[in-house]
Amino acid sequence: SIFTSCSMAEIEDTETRIKIDTNLPPNALYIFTDIETESLKARTLLQIAAVTSEGEQFNTFIDPKCDLPESCTEFSGFIYQFNALYRDGERLHSIPIKQALQNFMNFLSKFNRPIVLVFHNGFTFDCEVLARFFTLFDIQISPNLRTVADTLPYVRIHLKANDVENHKLTTLAKHFDIFYEHAHDALSDSST
Repeated sequence: SIFTSCSMAEIEDTETRIKIDTNLPPNALYIFTDIETESLKARTLLQIAAVTSEGEQFNTFIDPKCDLPESCTEFSGFIYQFNALYRDGERLHSIPIKQALQNFMNFLSKFNRPIVLVFHNGFTFDCEVLARFFTLFDIQISPNLRTVADTLPYVRIHLKANDVENHKLTTLAKHFDIFYEHAHDALSDSST
Protein backbone atom coordinates (compact mmCIF):
# COMPACT_ATOMS: atom_id res chain seq x y z
CA SER A 1 0.00 0.00 0.00
CA ILE A 2 1.15 3.54 -0.74
CA PHE A 3 0.50 4.35 2.92
CA THR A 4 3.00 1.83 4.23
CA SER A 5 5.82 1.80 1.66
CA CYS A 6 7.20 4.41 -0.71
CA SER A 7 10.35 4.57 -2.83
CA MET A 8 12.20 7.38 -1.12
CA ALA A 9 15.70 8.61 -0.43
CA GLU A 10 16.58 9.06 3.23
CA ILE A 11 18.26 12.05 4.80
CA GLU A 12 19.53 11.59 8.32
CA ASP A 13 19.66 14.15 11.08
CA THR A 14 21.00 13.49 14.56
CA GLU A 15 17.44 13.44 15.95
CA THR A 16 15.13 12.49 13.11
CA ARG A 17 15.21 10.58 9.84
CA ILE A 18 13.29 12.28 7.03
CA LYS A 19 12.20 10.51 3.88
CA ILE A 20 12.02 12.63 0.75
CA ASP A 21 10.65 11.30 -2.51
CA THR A 22 13.17 12.32 -5.14
CA ASN A 23 11.13 11.01 -8.08
CA LEU A 24 8.11 13.35 -7.99
CA PRO A 25 7.15 14.93 -11.29
CA PRO A 26 7.11 18.74 -11.33
CA ASN A 27 3.33 18.79 -11.94
CA ALA A 28 2.50 16.85 -8.75
CA LEU A 29 -0.55 18.11 -6.85
CA TYR A 30 -0.10 18.39 -3.09
CA ILE A 31 -3.19 17.55 -1.08
CA PHE A 32 -3.13 18.36 2.62
CA THR A 33 -5.12 15.70 4.43
CA ASP A 34 -6.32 14.84 7.91
CA ILE A 35 -8.62 12.38 9.65
CA GLU A 36 -10.49 12.34 12.94
CA THR A 37 -11.14 9.21 14.96
CA GLU A 38 -12.85 8.41 18.27
CA SER A 39 -9.49 8.13 20.09
CA LEU A 40 -5.84 7.25 19.56
CA LYS A 41 -6.99 3.62 19.36
CA ALA A 42 -8.64 4.63 16.06
CA ARG A 43 -11.28 1.92 16.04
CA THR A 44 -13.78 4.34 14.49
CA LEU A 45 -13.06 6.76 11.66
CA LEU A 46 -15.24 9.88 11.99
CA GLN A 47 -13.99 12.39 9.40
CA ILE A 48 -11.76 12.56 6.32
CA ALA A 49 -10.84 15.94 4.85
CA ALA A 50 -8.41 17.28 2.29
CA VAL A 51 -7.46 20.60 0.73
CA THR A 52 -5.42 20.78 -2.49
CA SER A 53 -2.59 23.25 -3.00
CA GLU A 54 -4.98 24.89 -5.48
CA GLY A 55 -7.79 25.27 -2.91
CA GLU A 56 -10.20 22.44 -3.79
CA GLN A 57 -11.70 20.75 -0.75
CA PHE A 58 -13.00 17.34 0.26
CA ASN A 59 -14.77 16.82 3.57
CA THR A 60 -16.91 13.95 4.78
CA PHE A 61 -18.18 12.74 8.13
CA ILE A 62 -18.63 9.04 8.82
CA ASP A 63 -21.54 7.45 10.63
CA PRO A 64 -19.95 5.44 13.46
CA LYS A 65 -23.18 3.45 14.05
CA CYS A 66 -22.21 3.17 17.72
CA ASP A 67 -21.80 5.29 20.82
CA LEU A 68 -18.54 7.20 21.12
CA PRO A 69 -16.47 7.34 24.30
CA GLU A 70 -17.02 10.36 26.52
CA SER A 71 -13.35 11.24 26.01
CA CYS A 72 -14.06 11.69 22.28
CA THR A 73 -16.79 14.22 23.02
CA GLU A 74 -14.56 16.07 25.48
CA PHE A 75 -11.59 16.11 23.08
CA SER A 76 -13.19 16.76 19.68
CA GLY A 77 -16.85 17.56 20.33
CA PHE A 78 -18.16 14.48 18.50
CA ILE A 79 -21.11 12.59 19.99
CA TYR A 80 -23.33 9.90 18.50
CA GLN A 81 -26.91 10.00 19.71
CA PHE A 82 -30.35 9.29 18.24
CA ASN A 83 -28.62 7.41 15.38
CA ALA A 84 -26.83 10.55 14.21
CA LEU A 85 -23.37 12.12 14.50
CA TYR A 86 -23.11 15.54 16.15
CA ARG A 87 -20.26 17.93 16.82
CA ASP A 88 -20.65 20.66 19.39
CA GLY A 89 -24.44 20.22 19.26
CA GLU A 90 -24.72 20.44 15.45
CA ARG A 91 -26.04 17.42 13.56
CA LEU A 92 -23.61 16.38 10.82
CA HIS A 93 -24.48 14.70 7.55
CA SER A 94 -22.60 11.41 7.85
CA ILE A 95 -22.29 8.44 5.54
CA PRO A 96 -21.18 4.79 5.88
CA ILE A 97 -17.44 4.31 6.16
CA LYS A 98 -17.02 2.33 2.95
CA GLN A 99 -18.79 5.06 0.97
CA ALA A 100 -16.63 7.75 2.64
CA LEU A 101 -13.40 5.92 1.81
CA GLN A 102 -14.50 5.36 -1.79
CA ASN A 103 -15.56 9.02 -2.13
CA PHE A 104 -12.11 10.07 -0.93
CA MET A 105 -10.42 7.87 -3.55
CA ASN A 106 -12.82 9.23 -6.20
CA PHE A 107 -11.82 12.77 -5.17
CA LEU A 108 -8.14 11.88 -5.66
CA SER A 109 -8.83 10.08 -8.95
CA LYS A 110 -10.45 13.08 -10.59
CA PHE A 111 -7.11 14.89 -10.79
CA ASN A 112 -5.30 13.94 -13.95
CA ARG A 113 -1.85 14.30 -12.41
CA PRO A 114 0.36 12.72 -9.74
CA ILE A 115 -0.76 13.32 -6.15
CA VAL A 116 1.20 13.69 -2.92
CA LEU A 117 -0.89 13.43 0.26
CA VAL A 118 0.56 15.62 3.00
CA PHE A 119 -0.22 14.97 6.67
CA HIS A 120 0.95 16.41 9.97
CA ASN A 121 1.97 13.43 12.14
CA GLY A 122 0.73 11.18 9.37
CA PHE A 123 3.50 8.60 9.45
CA THR A 124 2.69 7.58 13.01
CA PHE A 125 -1.11 7.85 12.90
CA ASP A 126 -3.16 8.89 9.85
CA CYS A 127 -1.42 6.70 7.26
CA GLU A 128 -1.65 3.59 9.44
CA VAL A 129 -5.33 4.19 10.18
CA LEU A 130 -6.24 4.83 6.54
CA ALA A 131 -4.25 1.80 5.35
CA ARG A 132 -6.10 -0.40 7.83
CA PHE A 133 -9.55 0.84 6.73
CA PHE A 134 -8.74 0.78 2.99
CA THR A 135 -7.63 -2.83 3.40
CA LEU A 136 -10.59 -3.80 5.59
CA PHE A 137 -13.10 -2.45 3.07
CA ASP A 138 -11.12 -3.51 -0.01
CA ILE A 139 -10.89 0.02 -1.41
CA GLN A 140 -8.44 0.40 -4.27
CA ILE A 141 -5.92 3.23 -3.97
CA SER A 142 -6.17 5.83 -6.71
CA PRO A 143 -3.47 5.09 -9.33
CA ASN A 144 -2.34 8.73 -9.42
CA LEU A 145 -1.52 8.73 -5.69
CA ARG A 146 2.27 8.67 -5.84
CA THR A 147 3.34 9.06 -2.21
CA VAL A 148 2.56 10.50 1.19
CA ALA A 149 4.50 13.12 3.14
CA ASP A 150 4.55 14.18 6.77
CA THR A 151 5.33 17.72 7.94
CA LEU A 152 6.09 16.71 11.54
CA PRO A 153 9.65 15.35 11.02
CA TYR A 154 10.52 18.49 9.05
CA VAL A 155 9.30 20.92 11.72
CA ARG A 156 11.01 18.91 14.46
CA ILE A 157 14.33 19.48 12.73
CA HIS A 158 13.81 23.11 11.79
CA LEU A 159 11.92 24.39 14.85
CA LYS A 160 13.75 23.61 18.06
CA ALA A 161 12.48 23.89 21.65
CA ASN A 162 13.58 27.52 21.94
CA ASP A 163 11.45 28.35 18.84
CA VAL A 164 8.19 26.63 19.87
CA GLU A 165 7.00 24.79 22.98
CA ASN A 166 5.85 21.74 20.96
CA HIS A 167 5.13 20.71 17.38
CA LYS A 168 1.34 20.45 17.57
CA LEU A 169 -0.60 22.01 14.71
CA THR A 170 -2.20 24.60 17.02
CA THR A 171 1.22 25.71 18.28
CA LEU A 172 2.67 25.89 14.76
CA ALA A 173 -0.31 27.90 13.47
CA LYS A 174 0.16 30.40 16.28
CA HIS A 175 3.94 30.55 15.71
CA PHE A 176 3.50 31.28 11.98
CA ASP A 177 0.44 33.53 12.54
CA ILE A 178 -1.84 31.25 10.49
CA PHE A 179 -5.58 31.38 11.06
CA TYR A 180 -6.65 28.12 12.70
CA GLU A 181 -10.39 27.81 13.05
CA HIS A 182 -11.09 24.59 14.91
CA ALA A 183 -8.59 22.15 16.41
CA HIS A 184 -9.40 18.50 15.80
CA ASP A 185 -11.60 19.20 12.80
CA ALA A 186 -10.04 17.44 9.82
CA LEU A 187 -10.97 20.18 7.34
CA SER A 188 -9.62 22.96 9.55
CA ASP A 189 -6.47 20.92 10.24
CA SER A 190 -5.98 20.29 6.49
CA SER A 191 -6.45 23.99 5.68
CA THR A 192 -3.89 25.02 8.29
